[in-house]
Amino acid sequence: MKRESLVRIRTLRDTSSSMDRSRFGPKPHGGILRPRPMQGVRESTPEEQEHIAQVLHLEEARFRRRLAKVEVGRRKMLAVRSNLGRLHRKNAQLMELRCRLQREQWAKENPQSEELQKGRNRTPPRS
Repeated sequence: MKRESLVRIRTLRDTSSSMDRSRFGPKPHGGILRPRPMQGVRESTPEEQEHIAQVLHLEEARFRRRLAKVEVGRRKMLAVRSNLGRLHRKNAQLMELRCRLQREQWAKENPQSEELQKGRNRTPPRS
């Protein structure tokens, strides 16, 4: 079955005349795009070498500061994780205690209903 929808609609913006194409010049292919070898490269002066050494030293210092900041962030994240883990364990134990206390309370209020509730969910019977 042939598709009836149009794949692409061409507008005036998509068309270009030979005058438009000549304005941009020829498009480069292959070897034209390759970088040319530098000619007349001279040796750097001692002042330039000193400047380069300073720049490299500053970059190393920046890098060390960044690593220190990342390490501080990791330590903070581990501290937060341990706090969350401790909070989670505490909440789980509190929930178990509350459930146990509720079951004991329900058992005191309705001693005969506990035998009926063994196979059912743990919600108390409505009065």
